[in-house]
Amino acid sequence: MRTPPLLRLALLLAVVASPAFATVADDLCAPAVDPCVVNTTLTIDPGSVIDLGGRALNSGAAARVTIGAGTVSISAGAVRLLPGARITGASGIGGSDLQVASTGSISLEASGSTRSRIDSSASSRCASAIRSALATPTT
Repeated sequence: MRTPPLLRLALLLAVVASPAFATVADDLCAPAVDPCVVNTTLTIDPGSVIDLGGRALNSGAAARVTIGAGTVSISAGAVRLLPGARITGASGIGGSDLQVASTGSISLEASGSTRSRIDSSASSRCASAIRSALATPTT
């Protein structure tokens, strides 16, 4: 039995349009790249530990990072979200728990009305983890 052309097209589009999934630092950028630049759409799986070993993490204007429901830890040097970059938590009951450890600064930048954002509105746990990371003094 032949697969109808419309079904083949739908399957092809589903594969091509699927976002990438990140579990470890090497899924975000090559091991020697500093800063590690994320400027695409990706989902970080729950339970992921993204350890950049002191390298900086920059999210470009096109970055659309979704944190899966559960705990995700990111350890980096300076963390910078350029205007337009977004990190969002999972929607629903479970929510996301994002933990960011930075040996440098954590900056969310804006240019005019274009702002970077971390949106954890679906989960109060995620919001408290981000606030404590941002409130941690850097040396």
